[in-house]
Amino acid sequence: MEEHVRISTIFEFFEQHRCIVFVTARAPCTAYMSHFAMTIQYPELDGDSRQTMWSNMLSGEGNNISRRDIEEMSRIAVNGRAMKNIHTTAKALARSSKQPLSLHHLKTAAKTQGQVEGAGYHLYW
Repeated sequence: MEEHVRISTIFEFFEQHRCIVFVTARAPCTAYMSHFAMTIQYPELDGDSRQTMWSNMLSGEGNNISRRDIEEMSRIAVNGRAMKNIHTTAKALARSSKQPLSLHHLKTAAKTQGQVEGAGYHLYW
């Protein structure tokens, strides 16, 4: 109920102030979506898209991340935000262990992310 009141308050604010709002949601509620004049649905990232994103994110990490490592990470069915979270967590793990970022850190972060976020994260190793 508390979340409903909070969201209703936000919608009231937007109705009183003319503006453009960008809202992102993994599983949008149809009751809330009816308040918007236009919605854009994006498809889930495919393996090639994830591979490109991982490659871009990991390109400055040195020689410890191989092409094969990037291919392996691209098999994890997650969205771009989760990929960024995995990358950030993996870098923190590497830094705390005083090691360069490696596939081990990325896998550990991905598994942790999957446990925290729950369904929707499919880890294929």
